[in-house]
Amino acid sequence: MKLLDLKSRFRHRPVFRLTDLHPTQPHSKHELVQLNRWAKEGQVIRIARGLYTLPDQERGAGLDPLWLANNLYSPSYVSLQYALSYHGLIPEAVGTVTSVTTRKTVGFSTPMGLYSYRHLKKEDFFGFTSLHAQGAGQEFWMATPEKAVIDFIHLCVSRSSLPVADLFTQGYRFQNLEVLNKEAFTGMADRFTAKTARRHIEAFCKLLAPGGNHD
Repeated sequence: MKLLDLKSRFRHRPVFRLTDLHPTQPHSKHELVQLNRWAKEGQVIRIARGLYTLPDQERGAGLDPLWLANNLYSPSYVSLQYALSYHGLIPEAVGTVTSVTTRKTVGFSTPMGLYSYRHLKKEDFFGFTSLHAQGAGQEFWMATPEKAVIDFIHLCVSRSSLPVADLFTQGYRFQNLEVLNKEAFTGMADRFTAKTARRHIEAFCKLLAPGGNHD
């Protein structure tokens, strides 16, 4: 395998996997050694085990960090703190791209940033929509504002020791709650199976205006 051939073959792809070298047969140990050497030289970028991309100046395809979040570990969709910040529901900017997945909980430190994934049961893996990445021409899966809140309550809040009355307005500083559709929120909450989050979900629901945003 020659470096020029590799770059020509994958120039127009945002990422490529080790298995893409020979889709119908195993790669050789020598090819893995080559890729690792080229990564050390900066000729290719190793994102995670078995996942690579070309440097920006040599890659003809965009590489959006949220698209990467979906494809780094799938099935998954962006949710929790990152989605809450994205939708303007918390004031803080979030550096780590947080997602939920039906697979085991895991985290990745990559040249493109930090990515974390929390496990969610298959029956609770819903409430996400396809969005377009700006400038990259890619689509990614993101929790709706309502589902991002429910996922966050279930995975990050339900065992908190803070008083429920102060939890969301002071402890986690939720804001812009008018963007949430109360009907959609309660519908998703009723569908959600985790019982440990029920008390906190009901408390949060009381903060929402009747009807909510229907845009």
